[in-house]
Amino acid sequence: MQYSNGHTIAPNSLEYDEVLEKIGYGKTQWVLLLMSGLLTITSVAAQQSMSIIVLASHCEFKTTEAEKGVMMAACVAGVFLSTYIWGYVSDAIGRRTVLLTGIFISCGLLFILMFVTSVWLFNIINLLSGISHIANEIQIYMHLIRTYICDF
Repeated sequence: MQYSNGHTIAPNSLEYDEVLEKIGYGKTQWVLLLMSGLLTITSVAAQQSMSIIVLASHCEFKTTEAEKGVMMAACVAGVFLSTYIWGYVSDAIGRRTVLLTGIFISCGLLFILMFVTSVWLFNIINLLSGISHIANEIQIYMHLIRTYICDF
């Protein structure tokens, strides 16, 4: 491989620190890492909070054990059903558009979820929330892979 300054280097002969020095590792990568970390933590916290809500739902919703199981599974079912669809949609309309739309839809659905008084409406909104959470996570991972892996 020949560089513009005339130096030649055999492929795969650089150490990791040398590669970072050559390509540069700046503020943009740190901001991207911070934002993706915060979005991932938010998504995981929203999904895992269902375990606390389901335990407390017995008093509010008068739920049976089967209904509690459905409440727990609704978000995971949304993730399972829509994982592959979001990859196609992001290729079709753009990753940034899908990420921003998913974030706003997730926030809106979680806000609405606070005021729901029906178990089945809760399950439907929780399913839609799982669908929007996985849209965010897929886009975050794609941006990280594109930034950190493909640049090498």
